[in-house]
This record gives sequence, structure tokens and C-alpha cells, in this order.
Amino acid sequence: MNADQINRIKTASPLALPQVLIDMELYDKQRAKDLFNEVNEKFDRESMETNVIMPVFTTITDAILDLKCFRGLTKKLGLTSNRVIGECRDFNYDGKISMLLPDSFAENRNQQEIQREWAQDKRSEYIRSQYENVSAMGRYKKSKVEENGSRKNMTDEYTKEQNITAKKDNPDHRRNDPKNEYNAETDHVVPLKQVFDKVQTNAGLSDGDIKDIANQDYNFAVTGRRINNPKRDMSNSEYIKKQDELKAEGKPYVELSPEVRANMIRMEKEAQKQIDKSINATVLKNLAGQGKADRAERKAAMEKRQQELGRKLTEAERKQVDAGLARQKTAKIHMGNAKAAGNQSLMYAMGSVVLMILKPLYYEVRDGFVNGFKEGVNAKTYKEAFKIRFARVKNYISSQICNLRNLLGNMMDMLKNFISAIVEGLIGMFVGIFKKIFRLLKEGVKIFMEAWPVLFGKESKKMTSAQKGDAIVKILGGSAVALCGIGIDMLLEKLSFIPEWLRGAVSTLLTGLASALMFYALDKADLFNVKADQRNKRIDEIFDERINDIKEKTRNFEEAATETLKEQVIQFNSLMSGLKSNLTKGEMLAVDNELLGLSRYLGFEVGYANLEDFNKKRNDLNWDL
Repeated sequence: MNADQINRIKTASPLALPQVLIDMELYDKQRAKDLFNEVNEKFDRESMETNVIMPVFTTITDAILDLKCFRGLTKKLGLTSNRVIGECRDFNYDGKISMLLPDSFAENRNQQEIQREWAQDKRSEYIRSQYENVSAMGRYKKSKVEENGSRKNMTDEYTKEQNITAKKDNPDHRRNDPKNEYNAETDHVVPLKQVFDKVQTNAGLSDGDIKDIANQDYNFAVTGRRINNPKRDMSNSEYIKKQDELKAEGKPYVELSPEVRANMIRMEKEAQKQIDKSINATVLKNLAGQGKADRAERKAAMEKRQQELGRKLTEAERKQVDAGLARQKTAKIHMGNAKAAGNQSLMYAMGSVVLMILKPLYYEVRDGFVNGFKEGVNAKTYKEAFKIRFARVKNYISSQICNLRNLLGNMMDMLKNFISAIVEGLIGMFVGIFKKIFRLLKEGVKIFMEAWPVLFGKESKKMTSAQKGDAIVKILGGSAVALCGIGIDMLLEKLSFIPEWLRGAVSTLLTGLASALMFYALDKADLFNVKADQRNKRIDEIFDERINDIKEKTRNFEEAATETLKEQVIQFNSLMSGLKSNLTKGEMLAVDNELLGLSRYLGFEVGYANLEDFNKKRNDLNWDL
């Protein structure tokens, strides 16, 4: 109860006092209803801000920061504006700073950057002669010639027509072919350049592995020069599309029937499938110490060993050298991956330090704006307030650094990041369905690790079943969004019209928007009625506060009302005693004055102040009661 309300009670006349008390009770009822509406509106506003406005805004910010000119530093640190703002907003000094645990999308993006940097250093350019196996191509053609027997013409594997000749010096004279366009040539179904582009950043494969994978029978097709020569580094599907474009432009082209098109595309898919299978098999062997050294390296190792022994190597000794080279190759791959993972974990640790400093600074700035820079810390001067706030930030950072328990916890989180980065590096070496399976397995383990504290951790005891269910759903939603982001990244790589420098920003933007939509939908669905529980809890808190407030106000109200009624009774008894005494004495002038006093006490305005004033105004007074 405020001073104005107390004053209204104290100054009210006996007849007006009941209405004053009724009005105050109605005010309390209206205020309770307003509070209920206010809580609902606040929840709706906070929900919109948390799940739509803030994620969209921070997504746009992240997309800008992901542009090449910013060099992706925030991503390497494991920081996103959404996470920084979210954690800063929820910070209080009783909380614990935790190591950054980036999601799969952020890990994948960082791993891609690591692989690109590795490729720039180890495998920066495509040199056809380095990956083309002329001998294997010749052997394949020879096998097809032998299959053809003594017939003049052999079958074109793309067109299925028996109209190509094995040698230039033995043409089919029944056909006018001065440019040897029907001479048989061995084509890479999936071009060497495209195989190279697919595995350029793959540290799990050596150049010899790539050469061996790309030059197998499954990737060869004998066809005429008229198809092979213009095809060059195009895939079969790209070649078909190019012929259609040339035809539309009125330029020379190769006519391809629907059957030929279907056959070429089928062969391309089958070859790509076999290439992916061979890549995965080779990577597995290399990781397990069963790989094969490149030809030049193997030859040098054999010669060195022969010089050491002073004789030719036996078959067992050659196998021994091969096994040693395989182990060296495996160790090199794992050491390189571990080094990259260690560097990335250190970057995440630096991101944690940045966040540890930002959170208390943000808290002090926000508290200064909301509660006043001085008033928020009960300081008399700005200098004193600055000292108090700076000391809080310093003490918090010191406590986090010096707290052994927190340090051990952060070291465990750093170890988790290290292991996760190693696994991400290994997953990046695989392709196709293998890669998807390994990623799902990793994501499953990650979901389990995140869900365990929610279900069985120390904090879980404070959570309701609904809150646990909601947290698990959001963990699953976060993983789904991360996988969606990886898919978007892969899709954008195939869209050549988007510049490479812009792809990262576009991918981040689309993934962020997908995340905003996902969590907005989950918030709206409120599958476990968590919002309703939180709203009810907040209403209970407000009304608990109001109950205490009402108790205090009621006490003040009762004191003010009792004191007022007491004074009014005393004053009334005094007026009635004087009136009775004057009536007994017959002093009518005094009685008149007493009656005027009583009317003023009761709150009536009779229109005159005394007998003389009455005589002057008697004709103007309103006598209607």
C-alpha cells in the first residue's frame, strides 16, 4: 500500500470510507487480471524473440562473418553470434563456463577448411599424366579386341553399335573416315579430372591410390574417337547435355539416340558407384595398416633395402618392406589427422576463453543499462561502480581459471572435442553411403552424450519429466538441423552458378534459417507442455510475491483503517457530547455550530459557515434533501 492510498483512507469521511475501501479491493482484483495478461504477453514476446527474431538476426550476422574476407575465424573458434548472444543473455555469476562443443555442421565446415588447406599444400593441382595409367588403358582395349576375335569392326560400348576399328592402320574401307573418328579408344567413364576433384582434399589417399582407383576396368569404356575426343573431362551426362546445346545452336554435334543416352548414363552411375566403393575400401586399408605404397616410393624402398643387404630381395623380404611402408603410410595419415584435430581443439579452447571474457562483460553492460551503472551495484560514484564491476569480472575469470574442478571439466570437454575432430577427419575421408552411415553413427553417439546429463546428470534432478522430454527433442532437432546443414553444403557445391566465395555464407544462412524454423515449430508445438508449465510457474512466482505484498499491504491497510476509525469515533463522540450539552443548556447558537461541525465531519456541504452566513444565503440555499 502506497502513501497516496493511506492518505485517502485517513482523509475520508466516515460515510465515504466504505466506498474507498471497496474501490481499493476492486483495484486489487483488476491488477491481478492485468498481471495474468502481462505474463502471457511477455511469454509470447520472449518466445518470438528467442525462436524467430534473434535466430534470424544472428544467422544473417553469421552468414556475413562467413564471407571469405573474414576468413571464417569465428567458425574456427567454434563461435557463432547466435551462441555468443544466447550464452551471454543467460549468464549469471553463479554459472559455470563450459568448453565450446560445436555441432556437427560447424565441425564439418571446419574439417572442410582443414582439408582444403591440406590440399593446397600437398595436392594443389591436377596433372593428368600423374593420374592416367596408359598401360591399364591399353590392356583394357586389348582385351576388348581379343573378345571381338577376327571381325573387322568391334562394338562401341556406349552406342552398342559394331562400327569401330581396333587400329588406325587397319580402317574399315567401306566407310569414309579420313579423321579416324571411328577408331577405337579407351575412355574414362568418369573423367580423371572429376575423380581428382572428388578426392583432392582426401588425406587418406595417396596419388598412387587415386591413380589406381580411377584406372580400373569399371571406369573404362571402348568407344569411337568421335565420342571420346570431344568428351574430354566431361562426364557422360555432361557430354549428352553439351551435344543438345550444340544442336540447339546449329553447330556440329553427335546425334545420340534415347537408347545410347540411357546406356551412357547407366554406365556413368555404375562406374561412380564402383569408384566410391573402391575409395572407401582403399581408405579402410590405409587406416588399418594394409595399404599400398606408391610405385616410386616402393621402388626406392626396395632398392635401399637391397643395398643394405647387398643382394636381391626374397619374396618374403619384399613383403616385409611392403608391410613396413603400409605401416608408415597409416601412421602418416593418423598423425596428420591428429595434428589437425589438435589444432582445431586449441581453436575451440581459444573460443571458450573469448566467451568466458565476453559473458561477464556483457552482463555488466546490460546490468548498467537496466539497473543503472551506479545504482545496480549501490555505488555512490561512477568510479566506485566501475571498480566494483571490474572486480566482479576479474574475480569471475580468475575463479574459473583457478578452479581445479572447472579446469578438469574443461580438459575433459577439450578431449571430447579432440576425439570428435579426429572422428570428423576420418569421416571426411569416406564417400557415398559409407560416409552417411559413419556420420549417423557419430551423431547418434553425440546425441547419447548430450542426452545422458539431461536424463541422469546432477541437474536432471531439478528438471520435470516434461522439461527432460523437451530438452531431448531439442537435442534431436539440433542434430537434424546440423545434418541438414551438411546436406545443404553438399548441394551448394553442385550449383556451379553460385561463386565459391559465396557458398559458405549462403550455406550458413540457409542452415540458420532452417534452425530457426525448426526450433520455432518445436516451440509452437510444445509437445511436453513445457511452456505452459513455465508460464504457470512464473504466475505462481508472481502471485507468491503478490501474496506477500498483499499481506504487507493488508497489515498497513488495517493499521491505517483502524487508526482512522479510532480517530473518527473519538471525533464523533466529542461532537455528539458537545451537541448534547448545548441542547441541555439551551444554547442554540452553539448547537448550530456543533451541527455545522458534524456535517463537515460527515462530509456534507450545507452551503454556509455560520448563522450570519446562513441569514445572508438562506434564500439561495438548496433545501431539497
